[in-house]
Amino acid sequence: MTEQLKAFASGERVDYSGHMNRMAALMTEAEMVEASTWFASLPAQQFITVKEVETVAGTYVDNTRMRQIDTTKPSQEPINNRIIEVPVDKELVHKRAPVSEFISYVPVGSIERGKNLVQTGGGKTIPCMSCHGADLSGSDIGPAIAGNFGIYTVRQLHGFKSNTRSGAQSVMMQPVVANLSDTDMVDIAAYLSSVSIKL
Repeated sequence: MTEQLKAFASGERVDYSGHMNRMAALMTEAEMVEASTWFASLPAQQFITVKEVETVAGTYVDNTRMRQIDTTKPSQEPINNRIIEVPVDKELVHKRAPVSEFISYVPVGSIERGKNLVQTGGGKTIPCMSCHGADLSGSDIGPAIAGNFGIYTVRQLHGFKSNTRSGAQSVMMQPVVANLSDTDMVDIAAYLSSVSIKL
């Protein structure tokens, strides 16, 4: 985490909203270490329920940058090749409560396809466990990837593939994602969100 904060501060890693770059640039290295140590001390929590669906309710992005169910239009739309993540309790998540839970709607079949890619590489890449640990909770060379938000995972995989994420660890990921399609990335993210994290 400290290395990522340094990368945000220097601009080596760019947050699409710019928030992380602005905040990290104001931190001293000691503060980065202190914040990273505190976050690392927190117990892991399972907060995402993954549901495979063919259709999903219409949504919108609110002024806090969170996707919400559009209750004014109760119609359903095809999920296609998307991951739609919404909070279970809109009011709780707006308060940034650390116990907020989310539902991640993913395409039907994506979890099983993603499991194959994550565990075997599916002939397109290497198994994720090679660098991220047997239970995907992290290792000396790769961070924890189990239980993360699917849309975050997809965004990072795209960043590695398009070279918009740079740095030593990013270079390691570029050949890993080189042969992955958009569908593969959604499938991997769906599976990783569904994996029980080490509590």
